[in-house]
Amino acid sequence: MLMERWSMKAMIVDKHELFRAGLKKFLISHDVFTEVIEAKCYESALCMQQENDDVGLIITDLHMHGINGTRGVEELIRLARPTPLVVISAEEETATMRELILTGAAGYIQKASPMNVIMHAIQVVLDGGIYLPHRSLLSAPNEVKITPKKHGQLSGRQMEILELLTKGMTNKEIGAALYLAEGTVKQNLVTIYEHLNVKSRTQAIVSTLGLNSRLQ
Repeated sequence: MLMERWSMKAMIVDKHELFRAGLKKFLISHDVFTEVIEAKCYESALCMQQENDDVGLIITDLHMHGINGTRGVEELIRLARPTPLVVISAEEETATMRELILTGAAGYIQKASPMNVIMHAIQVVLDGGIYLPHRSLLSAPNEVKITPKKHGQLSGRQMEILELLTKGMTNKEIGAALYLAEGTVKQNLVTIYEHLNVKSRTQAIVSTLGLNSRLQ
């Protein structure tokens, strides 16, 4: 599959040099980014982010030395905002995936994923979507079924858009699936956000999946 080239830098944050080198080589060889920089821990990544304000995507592992886990991800997201951040990890707990999205991550990729899946996830995130493995959505604790009773002020079409949104689809993909113009999808999303009292795609997804009690 031919990938669109993005005129931006990407940053890979991972304690394993071989993994960083392999992913960097793949991204560069496929002309995905103009430059890929590396960091081996969150502390290093925080410094590099301050020195490279043109980074367009951060791809980070979850477990590293020093600042670790969701705390490290949260701090990196805070500093890098609005640069999207994707977590790539061997961790398979769906609760962890959801916690990271709640923290503000734009996606979660399992390290065992084939390269074409990783590339698809990157494409989704840079197109403004949220990427999660399907099973992390299907096995959601306290998952809320999207019904007229739950979302009484939304039209049937808006509920369809919301359902596709929770699957991490971009506006373009939603439009194609529902035979709508991308602009129409955007207009409907404004109404959906207002109804859910949220300000972003991530918050809308989390709210719809029943985790909104922890949103700011």
